[in-house]
Amino acid sequence: MICSDNIGRLRGSVSSLVFSYGSSDGNNISEVAYLGASKPGFDNHHAKKVTVLVSPSNKAIGKRYEELPNVRAIPFYLNAKTLTIHAMTMLMAFDEKAVKPMYMSIVESVLRDMATKSLSDNAPLNYHDFKNRIKNEGLDPKQKKTLDNRLKVLETFLDLNGRFPQPQYAPGEITIMDLSDNQLSSTTACILFKLGLENFLKSSATGKMVVLDEAHKYMGDTPGAKLFSDGLGRAIREMRHEGLRVIISTQEPTVANELIALCSVTIIHRFSSPTWYSALKKHINALDEEQNIMHQIEELSTGEALVYAPTAVLKENDDGSLVKATGRFLKIDVRDRVTEDGGESRLAA
Repeated sequence: MICSDNIGRLRGSVSSLVFSYGSSDGNNISEVAYLGASKPGFDNHHAKKVTVLVSPSNKAIGKRYEELPNVRAIPFYLNAKTLTIHAMTMLMAFDEKAVKPMYMSIVESVLRDMATKSLSDNAPLNYHDFKNRIKNEGLDPKQKKTLDNRLKVLETFLDLNGRFPQPQYAPGEITIMDLSDNQLSSTTACILFKLGLENFLKSSATGKMVVLDEAHKYMGDTPGAKLFSDGLGRAIREMRHEGLRVIISTQEPTVANELIALCSVTIIHRFSSPTWYSALKKHINALDEEQNIMHQIEELSTGEALVYAPTAVLKENDDGSLVKATGRFLKIDVRDRVTEDGGESRLAA
């Protein structure tokens, strides 16, 4: 992200999209936003620009973000003119209930008919036409009330007139999609994350990085999280074609197991939970072979980590053969930041 000889060689900056969801009180913002501010002594060592997409109904968190230097917060909206039938199906189909609402059969029928007439579920959706079709379906009062509530939540995130700016995803810039909002469930947030991911992957940026910030806060056992996870999995499998890198930050390695299994590099900081250790053993063969690894993890100091990167090349032998890190852990010290540290005060507490 940051071009500087102080922290390593970088041929060109990538465009980054960060997903965040958590407390909606405006005090707990994503620490990634602090990458927009240089630490004293490291002038101009910061991301070019940080744009935060926030829930339109959570103005407090937007104000908190804009207290930071080089950060702009704007409401997150989906442009209704670019909304596809496929996207609408995702937005309408999920809530926290295990049982499909009665109105969904009608909604699905209407969307299928619109897709058939458009010859594709990726065709643009005429939202006003969709609402008129639903209105003419003769829903009973209870169904109508439930559906209206769902549409009300949806319309909170729809830009029906194309009035709001859309992220540009320029190289060296960070876009944070923080949908922390007590009016928004984690499963709905994940559906919106999925749509945000799709828009990002379609962008013209030549180098892309996707970051799941504190994934344990939203990647739980919900329909939306499953949908988002599936989309991420497809992106990871095709990442070379997309020029994509994916980083997953979590304090709970038992979540998003299918994504952790796809990681080529695992960085482990200190923990003492046997459950976490068991979860990691499913994906890291070296944990089975080294009985003292758990002890090493528990003894890690602040700023230290164990790295498992089996395909990493450590050196080249005289005969030209490569020495790889297969089956071993590398202990590292994490360098000091060159940007402001948003988590410093919490660490001291």
